[in-house]
Amino acid sequence: MDHDQVKIEFLPAGVVRITPSGSMEDISLLPAVLSLFEKELRKQHTCFIFDAHHLPLLPPSWIVLIYEMTARARRRGGNLCIVNLQERAVNDLYNFRADDYLCFEESELTLGMQDALPPLEPHALQARLAGTPRKSSKEKENTGHVEIPSRVDMLYRACDFVLETAQRMGFPESELSKIKISVYEGCLNAIEHAYHSDSTRQVKVEVTQSNDRLIIRIIDHGDGFEVKSDEDFDAAAAAAARKTGGMGLHIIRRSMDSVRYVRNRENGNMLIMEKRLVSSEISPPVARNGVR
Repeated sequence: MDHDQVKIEFLPAGVVRITPSGSMEDISLLPAVLSLFEKELRKQHTCFIFDAHHLPLLPPSWIVLIYEMTARARRRGGNLCIVNLQERAVNDLYNFRADDYLCFEESELTLGMQDALPPLEPHALQARLAGTPRKSSKEKENTGHVEIPSRVDMLYRACDFVLETAQRMGFPESELSKIKISVYEGCLNAIEHAYHSDSTRQVKVEVTQSNDRLIIRIIDHGDGFEVKSDEDFDAAAAAAARKTGGMGLHIIRRSMDSVRYVRNRENGNMLIMEKRLVSSEISPPVARNGVR
């Protein structure tokens, strides 16, 4: 197989760097990467770097490939590290869901009820095995974004933008307050620590509504900031010493269900926050004229 579309480098300490450089429209690119990886694995190489610099996005098949290579390397005592993920690819990776890739029928997973369920029609099964995707929650996703100047007096725009989506989803007032403070603190971190209060820069805020999940991404192209475990942060001690460093992330972690930070100055630093809507919490949407 021709490997001209995949670059390989041998780094110190036995590390192998694999960089796909061909077009993702070329269906031979993915198997070429896998073939090269397997070849090096047979040579007893176990530590790999997967450079995604040339991949503008990560379809499910590529995400599964990365998982597979990582699992194989780890089973041999090594590992695989992904570097240079582009912004869209980061989104694809974090939004990947098993039911977008796997072929299964939910009703067949109900234990003890198989005999009572209607059989899957042959043509439907053939369509599944042929790769026809089942309808998934991703089809219900709705994503929008807003960009604001790197100024504290513009933070309300980001908060209002996110709250509009959260309100439509039916989050109660108590949760709306938590979402608002998380967006405020996340954008403030980008302004103060990534851009050092440079008002000429821009902060991008993306919001995705995916079924019962609200996903918020705060993106900057500055220096980023160091993220420490919340276990390392002592709120009482910080308050006593009148130190504010780390307080913003501490508040965000206590307010949101999931918080991740990807530091990548080349393609954009990204704070990813997720809030799940519990059905018992749903409240009727309330008209608002800007929450500040």
